[in-house]
Amino acid sequence: MQKKIIALVLAVMLVMSLMVPAYAAEKPVAETAADTITVYFTDNAGFGTPNVYAWNDATQPEWPGTAMTFSETNDYGENVYKADIPANATGIIFNGNGKQTVDITTGIANNVQWYTANGQDEQGHYNVGSTTHAGEVQPATQAQGSTTAPVSGDSITVYFTDNAGFGTPNVYYWDGGAEWPGTAMTFSETNDYGENVYKATIPANVTGIIFNGSNKQTVDITTGIANNVQWYTANGQDEQGHYNVGSTTHQGGDDPVQPTTPQPGTAGYYLVGTMTNWAISGNKLTAVEGADTEEYKVTATLAANDGIKVVYSEDGTTIKTWFPDGLDNEYKITAAGTYDIYFRPKYDGNEDWASKCIYVTAATQPATQPASQPETQPATQPAGTITVFFSDNAGFGTPNVYYWDNGPEWPGSAMTYVEDNDYGEKVYSATIPANVTGIIFNGSNKQTVDITTGIADYKQWYTANGQDDQGHYNVDSYQRPIPTQPATQPATQPATQPATQPATQPATQPATQPATQPATQPATQPVGDGPTITTQPQNWEGADGQNATFTVEAEGEGLTYIWFYRPAGKPNWIAAGSTTDTYSVPMAKKRAGREVYVKVTDKNGNSVDSEIASMNYGQAVGPVITEQPQNWYGQDGLNATFTVAAEGDGLTYQWYYKRVGMAKFAVAQGATSPSYSVEMSLKNDGRKVLCVVTDKDGNKVNTDEALMTYPPITITQQPQNWFGNDGDQITISVAATGNDLTYQWYYYKADKARWIASTDTDASYDELVMAPKFDNRQVYCKITDADGFSIDSDVATITYGTAPTYPIIIKEQPQNWTGNNGDEITFSVTAVGTAIRYEWFYFKPEKNRWISSGIKTKTYSLVMAPKFEGRKVYCKLTDAFGNELKSSVATVNYAQ
Repeated sequence: MQKKIIALVLAVMLVMSLMVPAYAAEKPVAETAADTITVYFTDNAGFGTPNVYAWNDATQPEWPGTAMTFSETNDYGENVYKADIPANATGIIFNGNGKQTVDITTGIANNVQWYTANGQDEQGHYNVGSTTHAGEVQPATQAQGSTTAPVSGDSITVYFTDNAGFGTPNVYYWDGGAEWPGTAMTFSETNDYGENVYKATIPANVTGIIFNGSNKQTVDITTGIANNVQWYTANGQDEQGHYNVGSTTHQGGDDPVQPTTPQPGTAGYYLVGTMTNWAISGNKLTAVEGADTEEYKVTATLAANDGIKVVYSEDGTTIKTWFPDGLDNEYKITAAGTYDIYFRPKYDGNEDWASKCIYVTAATQPATQPASQPETQPATQPAGTITVFFSDNAGFGTPNVYYWDNGPEWPGSAMTYVEDNDYGEKVYSATIPANVTGIIFNGSNKQTVDITTGIADYKQWYTANGQDDQGHYNVDSYQRPIPTQPATQPATQPATQPATQPATQPATQPATQPATQPATQPATQPVGDGPTITTQPQNWEGADGQNATFTVEAEGEGLTYIWFYRPAGKPNWIAAGSTTDTYSVPMAKKRAGREVYVKVTDKNGNSVDSEIASMNYGQAVGPVITEQPQNWYGQDGLNATFTVAAEGDGLTYQWYYKRVGMAKFAVAQGATSPSYSVEMSLKNDGRKVLCVVTDKDGNKVNTDEALMTYPPITITQQPQNWFGNDGDQITISVAATGNDLTYQWYYYKADKARWIASTDTDASYDELVMAPKFDNRQVYCKITDADGFSIDSDVATITYGTAPTYPIIIKEQPQNWTGNNGDEITFSVTAVGTAIRYEWFYFKPEKNRWISSGIKTKTYSLVMAPKFEGRKVYCKLTDAFGNELKSSVATVNYAQ
């Protein structure tokens, strides 16, 4: 009987399965035993207790939907909520506290967890990413902004960005796919990072895909497979060496965007580099307490040749700012090891700091307090000595150094003044035995903690990170370059001798002595002959802004390089951080007279120093920039134009750009003239550009970076012409929005043919009464914000009499526009009147107000894109007498 019941149940289930609507090709939904699924939402943007609004073709519930219930708090301290919704929902929106997400119409399945990521769309709705709720497999992140409509039919198109050297990839899919390695993909386009994007058409009902090529492959991708999804490698590899992935929606081939894979996180500074594929993956920096400026630190284990930078992120995932900004300026690690990386976001480090913001030193152990002093001292003092340094950045005065074993009585030996560092702090040194086991710096009733680790020749300490429980100052340190003898000898020999002397002198001396002694003796005999320098670095002369480039050529096996420099007139050499055969640095006044040399080392540890070369002012080598590109400010639809002027022979130009969130500058395709133009839009707000100018001999020079952004000042009311009679108070006003605005009015002096600053310095020109001498006077106002940005108002004219009342008559109103992506949107207005001025406005739904477009001609033009769908515009017309008239409103629509 039990078997019959089971058979009956199975038969009913089979019939019910045949009755399920065929949604599979449009939106795969995870199978559940009930008519509902459970969805989750992480509140990482202040939604509070959220609601979920879910709909399908048959059901449209009331807004704001169903209140979600608390589920748990995640590892980032963010609350996670859950709710059950119909399993056949075709769209959902999470909302709360006056905020809402974009419409989510793909990837809706049981146990999916969404969170906000990658900012907001033009309506202020939060874009989202998704993952599987904890306890299930973690899928590749699916970021959603403008969602892709479900595709009907038997196939979908998927895309893959080759950002990890796959070459032309294959896509392997199951069930029913081709044999491994699958189907070869075809080239689609090159993205903004210069990476190739490939595409392939696959069955719509596949349950898994793998991208592969050049003996590399991604992890199995089993979620988020839909039409127009674009994958890329992100966040390293799994234990099998398979590449993890992230995904986004393909942008139709016009301008694909490669987002940073969104994950919930916290704001702060992070260490990134080649070891993380330039994405954030932990390594958050912490503030250094007690530092004399804003400073952060992280300790990381790095491999040789790792390139590193620091980035700022507001969510622990999306990179907002790079330090240093620009390209090909990352710090390169010379040898594998564990390092302390210090960071100063204000770029106020001295020349020891790479790009004045990053300082790298071998990780040091914290100072420890010995339980007791050694009971006995060694009978004799060792012959070897080292020199230690101390920066007085805490008011120690002239310090002492106390050391043990066999050291002097407290407070130890007085140190001697060496120099003032770049912070104005005095630096002191002392020579102590090489085998001491602990030191304390002290002075003015202050002392450091016991320093028992990291004691080495030319190590420099300074106080850092406050004091311990006994009031002793904690310390940090870095390694000063140990002076080495370059190939050319200075006029005098160094005062210090080799660290160790032979125990006994030979009984007899050789008959003759060599003319000069080597400056230092190697600790061990070299293996092999060592490297040979075949081409020495040469002296360089040039102008400000040009790159002083020094190159060495050498022969040997497994060669490595480290460059050193010293400022003019300074005794000590400083590691420059450059570890290739070339060292390059822009010329500047502070670098005039700088000397450089390079130490070349082979695989056996044998080293040779190059000759010293210098950099100085002189006749420019290569192109000279005579006019730098300037920052540009304007509204949507206007063309931002950047121009460079340069002198040189056979000059060629190549512009580069970097939008907000891009790691490096990308080539601006086709931008090979002295001018570069790009249309202003929301995606280009914050875009930086620069130009590389090259002469006929291949010498290159970079321009300064220039920025394009919306103007920080908006004039909301222009000055109007004024009419009146003798004795009337002249009043002409301007209104504007911006940060801490100041005003300066100017009037035109016809007899001097120039503009003269007025005594009026507020928003109104109102310190005069009408008189004959003011008839036909022209005035305008210069408005300046707290950052020094300025904008000029329109010119207004003072005239005798009463303002005419000639009307403005619009002969032709702007018409609604219909078209497709890439088409030119054009609205026009035709009117008659006296000296008519035009200004176009568009409606901003998320701000619920009309915004000036900045376009002040009869015609308003844009290139159609999804963000302009439904945009409403009108034109305000103003004549010479201050009369105003608004046109009718016109709307942008997609063609059906």
